[in-house]
Amino acid sequence: MNPGGTARRVFTEEARDLLIDLEEALLELESHPGDAALMARVFRALHTLKGTGAMFGFNAVARFTHAVEDLFDNVRKAGVPATSELLALGLDAKDHLQELLERGASVAVAGKTPSADRAEEGADADGVAVRERELLDRIDGLAARWAAPAVASGAFPASSGVGDDDAAGAADAPPTALTQGFPTALSGASPSPYGLAASEQPAVYGESSRESRVYWLRYTPSPGALRRGLDPSRLLDGLRGLGPLHVWPHCETVPELDGLDAEAVHLRWDAVLVTEHPVGMVREPFAALLDEAGLEVTALGEERLLPAPELLCRIAAQGSVVDADGLLAAAGAGDEALRAVRG
Repeated sequence: MNPGGTARRVFTEEARDLLIDLEEALLELESHPGDAALMARVFRALHTLKGTGAMFGFNAVARFTHAVEDLFDNVRKAGVPATSELLALGLDAKDHLQELLERGASVAVAGKTPSADRAEEGADADGVAVRERELLDRIDGLAARWAAPAVASGAFPASSGVGDDDAAGAADAPPTALTQGFPTALSGASPSPYGLAASEQPAVYGESSRESRVYWLRYTPSPGALRRGLDPSRLLDGLRGLGPLHVWPHCETVPELDGLDAEAVHLRWDAVLVTEHPVGMVREPFAALLDEAGLEVTALGEERLLPAPELLCRIAAQGSVVDADGLLAAAGAGDEALRAVRG
């Protein structure tokens, strides 16, 4: 029995939908190259595909998607509209991702390749590698043009009547597919779920000038999460792509060895996330992977008004507070922060 097989099949189906959405957004950008909401759609599809690809073992998909996502992030930071060359590359990259996805899915379903087919498969693999190298060279060439820091905010005007509020709403829309890849650790460096150092991971598209906000997450995975091929700790850790994350695992519910069910999740987590992104992107990984029922997300307010996130996480983990008001009061937050959370 392969406990991850069902989850991998779900990922494959959802990834195909993601690639359709990616292609549609890229084609619409041809007519509206400065549309912020369309760029947000492109990023959302790439970011989601990268993370879940890594989570379910589609590492080739995750690695190549990372390079494409990074390119589009550099374009955003440069504050320039999408060029025809960029969009052509994006469409070619979409086709390559489709091929990588189908190859990964066929390996997962068929297992070992019959010996009679191995030579042909080897030739196909060589061709895929050559195409990927050509695409990566094109990505490197374009990325050099947009490596400069971001210019003034608003440099991505919405040319089809979509304003900043609409762009934010697009990022907050219900998820259309699975999302990012996902150690249980406290604050600080951690292994990347994408096989990349944390410093190599691109910033999330849609970073804006709005204030960073702090969220308190309480996550109790569904009992059958592992049987469905999910890794709750990696699911949580994938949120690091949205901003600094402080995580505290609760081990008190782990039974003695003679009562341990190796296929059940015995942990729960408290976490504090600092992000400029809408709460919908915080919830998205859990909703898309059908494990949102055990997730509570509580908004604590603007980062500038609050005590250090590390302190908030430690106090939350003690279990003596049950709501935002109690957590902020216990952490010694100022009157402005308390009024905001009570208001």
